Amino acid sequence: MKLLPVLAFASFILWLLAVPMDGPLPGAIGMPEAARYFLLPHAGMLALLGLACPPRWFERLAPTGIVVTVLLTMLLPWQINRAPWILFGLGLSGAFVTIRAGLALRRQQKPVMQAALGLVLGNLLLFPLCLRPNGQAWLFIVTSLPLLLLLKCPPSIPASAGSGRLWPYLPFILVFNVVSGLMYGFIFPAYQAAAFAPGMELSFYMAAVLVTVLVIRRERDLALICGIILGMAAFALLQYPSRPTINLSMFIMQAGAGAIDLFLLVFLLSLPAPIRSFGIGLATLCLGIAGGKWISRHFADMAEAIALCGHLTLNLSLLTLYFLGRRLHGHTLPMAPPRNGTQPAISDDNEDGLRIPDHLRLLLSEREYLVLVGTMDGRSYRDIAASHGISESSVKTYMRRINSKLGAGSKKELLQRLEGVGEQLFASPDFIDRDK
Repeated sequence: MKLLPVLAFASFILWLLAVPMDGPLPGAIGMPEAARYFLLPHAGMLALLGLACPPRWFERLAPTGIVVTVLLTMLLPWQINRAPWILFGLGLSGAFVTIRAGLALRRQQKPVMQAALGLVLGNLLLFPLCLRPNGQAWLFIVTSLPLLLLLKCPPSIPASAGSGRLWPYLPFILVFNVVSGLMYGFIFPAYQAAAFAPGMELSFYMAAVLVTVLVIRRERDLALICGIILGMAAFALLQYPSRPTINLSMFIMQAGAGAIDLFLLVFLLSLPAPIRSFGIGLATLCLGIAGGKWISRHFADMAEAIALCGHLTLNLSLLTLYFLGRRLHGHTLPMAPPRNGTQPAISDDNEDGLRIPDHLRLLLSEREYLVLVGTMDGRSYRDIAASHGISESSVKTYMRRINSKLGAGSKKELLQRLEGVGEQLFASPDFIDRDK
């Protein structure tokens, strides 16, 4: 396992949590609401990069963005009167840091484990800053300089131009982070006064990240469901405020945040257009947190009602995710030819003319789809594994899953059916339900 991507990503997590996201360092110099000036420009720039910045341009601009972020962070304690403008600038330049930190993990052999280790290490380094926060300038320097490690990480080449199935998950990411922003806006001040041991909440976040690694290996979406359920439990505890329930609510919410954060990272790493996916996905996350914080500031006298609404919203999100999952994954390939002679909607997915019906693409994860594209191009398992940073045995595992989902008994049978897609084998939207 290569340590440089892990250290670079951990450096980004430390900087993000220690400085712009209402971290202990700006709070110690009299700037307790740093995220208020950071989040919206950060979300806007992330979205702009994701929607409009070609990969080649991003790779040219990213080093400048990283260096500017380091310089602005080191300038912050010396220009406290201009801190809002500096944080606004950090929101813009930091978007390059955020996306580049995600790309640093993309081409690794074990991106899930490396993402988890980066999250854990970043929070471990944050722990001493939370115990004894102060605003000395050297702490800003020590926190920002490691971001330069991102300059040493090789760029990630997108596998294709599409963004895959990012859109179904965006509402859940937005809702959870709105609720998370509400939670921290209401509970964190109370937790600071009632904490049994300040900083202990970070241990629950880190433990949840490590446990989520095991969950994701079995079923990726289960991590999202677990995060939502933990958020629901945290809000339920707030209905009975006391020192123990306030502490327990914070611990559970941190655990839920750990599960959601790792899920989001793994999900974005699996998509074929990384800059677009990280830009749009993380912009949604930032907008959710900003919205939650705004609501908590303007409706501080309605804490109990907001807590109840948050609980109900997460319940609704969980139900929606369940039914959406059934709609997207509850059908498989029909074994009979179409009765009416119609053909399914066909999408041209690569330059060589690979055609896969849209409804069949929905059955596959992004990694499975990319493996299938490589197979249809006539590439060997070894070549496919090398191009996507996974092992050859993983490619074989993905192919077994693809055969199972599409009802084929072998690779040869699968290719024969896909090659004859426009002639006789695939019915259009008339599916036959069966287990995957």
